[in-house]
Parts: sequence; structure tokens; C-alpha cells
Amino acid sequence: MTNNSTAVVQPPDTNSESPSSNPMTLFGSWGLVFLGLGFITGCIALYYRYVLLQGFRPLLYLVILFLVVGVLLFTLGILTELLGQLIERLERIEDRVRKRNH
Repeated sequence: MTNNSTAVVQPPDTNSESPSSNPMTLFGSWGLVFLGLGFITGCIALYYRYVLLQGFRPLLYLVILFLVVGVLLFTLGILTELLGQLIERLERIEDRVRKRNH
């Protein structure tokens, strides 16, 4: 008795939420965390400056650092997501060209 069934290979799940398959989840979430920290720290800096009437320059530098790092991480997440989509698109085009040529 022979078995004529063929094995079907399933493509990898591209919709999973692991950070390696979706870089926007990793970088974007960390970017939002740093932006939130910058906002909270900025509110504290404004409280010190306008309610207590004393400036605290290191706190201002911390606000700037948090906001810049947050924007950079969020932007990096967007760029890596776009790069990943571009690579997938190029692989699909290469597959179609290979199939057409063979």
C-alpha cells in the first residue's frame, strides 16, 4: 500500500506579535515609554519653574533626553517596519520572476 499524499508546508506566521517579526512593536513601545517619561518629567520641571519659582536645569536636560530618545526610537521602529515590508515585497517579486523564468 503506497501513500500518495503530499506534505503541505505552511508559510511562517507573519502576523505574530513577537518583536523580531514586528519591530514597530518593540521600538515603538519603547519610544512611547520614553515620550511618556519626557512628558511626566516635563510637567515636573514646569511645576518647579512656575509654582516653586526655581529652575532646575538638570531636570530640563533629562526632559530633552527622554523626548529625543523617544522620538528616535519611534522613528527607528517605523523605518525598520518599512524596511521589513520592502524586503518581503522584493522576495515576492523575486519568486514571481523565478516562476516565470522556469
